[in-house]
Amino acid sequence: MLFKRELKLNLKAFIICTTIGVALSVYIIALTPKMGADMQQILNMKVPKPLQIAFGMEKLNFGSPLGIYAILFSYMYLTFSIYAASMFASIVSKEFTDKTAEFLFSLPVNRSTIIKTKLGVAILYLTTSLAVTFFASWVAFAVFIKVGYTVQPLFLICTALWLGAMFFGAAAYLLSSIYTKSRTAVGLVLGAYLLQVVISLKDSLEFIKYISPFDWFKGADIVNENTLSIPNCSLAVVAIIVCLWVGSNRFVKKDVLV
Repeated sequence: MLFKRELKLNLKAFIICTTIGVALSVYIIALTPKMGADMQQILNMKVPKPLQIAFGMEKLNFGSPLGIYAILFSYMYLTFSIYAASMFASIVSKEFTDKTAEFLFSLPVNRSTIIKTKLGVAILYLTTSLAVTFFASWVAFAVFIKVGYTVQPLFLICTALWLGAMFFGAAAYLLSSIYTKSRTAVGLVLGAYLLQVVISLKDSLEFIKYISPFDWFKGADIVNENTLSIPNCSLAVVAIIVCLWVGSNRFVKKDVLV
């Protein structure tokens, strides 16, 4: 019953985010055959050079379909991170802000099971959204590009997006266990995004890249190297586990009258 309830409550946001991800992917892939050769000129006219550096665009090979597709990475990373942070921040804390926690936790199921169910729905929706985006991109490449690409970079890009978005979701979940009435989930993501831009523009700040989630994964690096950074992946996984574990423990012990 609880699982179905959470699926229904979070369905609208899932549909919106997935539609955005699929639409952006298919759109840029469909345009690739027409504007591939002119992409650098288009970027030079539309995007200042410092921002191209900040988003990793200066490393891309626009003679490759995957190079053009990687332009989307920064925007997709931001989109899915906001989606995950908003969903994870509210999936348990809303029960306290809406004053429904007392009823929910009075059900003949222990708190831990309730929280795990809610987290399971959030993880399921995020994973499904990125899986749909991946397969839509794969189909679009097959239809519009046909040759000159491999599927592995697409899979790695979606894996990086999942890890990055899961981190923001887990961090927002932990934050919501401390401030149940807080609406800072989007601010958390935008603040990290701004930090990434500042770091990219100032060489003196290179040393803090490890605390900048948007610097853990770059579309250009994934496409050019055809791999993900093992240290950064490990850092993301550890951070996700810690945030979810600490946040869940806080919610299990939280006073429902707060």
